Amino acid sequence: MANAPYPQVPAGGDEDPWRATFAEILRYLNRQENDNEGQLAEQAMELKELETRLAKFWAVSEGKVTIARALGLLVTNGMVQPATNAAYSWGRQRTVETRYQITAAGKVFLTKFMEDSGRIA
Repeated sequence: MANAPYPQVPAGGDEDPWRATFAEILRYLNRQENDNEGQLAEQAMELKELETRLAKFWAVSEGKVTIARALGLLVTNGMVQPATNAAYSWGRQRTVETRYQITAAGKVFLTKFMEDSGRIA
């Protein structure tokens, strides 16, 4: 999965950095799940992978949000579930430990965020 262009801070500068980061994490997890359907170890992402992919996201690069904290809050609120069973990942060419996958509640949040921001109708 190629890195997508990172959304910039809205012109008014009034977007909540936490909410935007939650949506961006969920967007990556949703895409990972969809792109790797049927490949259990590939359907989720590790913390380090998310940190790397979102390093240039405005809320993270400005130091307003940390990915580890945002991911923890998403897990606490049931929008992301951790998978702790070790599994070999052909895509990564190694055994992966803790990975994170979007839940149905996370998909609902992501869809509502996209609708509210005008990204989907």
